[in-house]
Amino acid sequence: MANAMITNMTWDEGLSELHALMPCCSGISDKNKLSPGAIYTCAKKIGIDIPFTKIQEYESLDDDDLARFVVPEKCLDARRFVVMSDISYCGKGPFLSTGVPLGSFIEYHSAQYHQMLFDDDVIILFPDEKVIAMYRHEGWYAAADCSGGV
Repeated sequence: MANAMITNMTWDEGLSELHALMPCCSGISDKNKLSPGAIYTCAKKIGIDIPFTKIQEYESLDDDDLARFVVPEKCLDARRFVVMSDISYCGKGPFLSTGVPLGSFIEYHSAQYHQMLFDDDVIILFPDEKVIAMYRHEGWYAAADCSGGV
């Protein structure tokens, strides 16, 4: 069952995953300072631009449609990732998914919490693929390739 492979992490563990992928973000040590904008700012300070793109009519799309914009194709079938969403801030902490793809996580999230994953800001870390996918609640998205050790 999918939820047997979806667990919650502490914020320290989640932030450690972020710092391992993008060391320039090591200054983000508080969950309340974490956002797609904060990651963008950290990267910009070391000369890396992470361009955000606007999804037209994003409000009419469901989570599966939004995921195809937000998450690079090489990560859609990833079996290990960390999700930091609105629900994470409600006492749950970041989600660690192991063994199931993002589509299964989206189904779990919707059934468990009765809200869309991409209803607010979302950060998804793909440690094995060395990618950070980000979504801003206004319909903007970006993906950072961290293979260069940013």
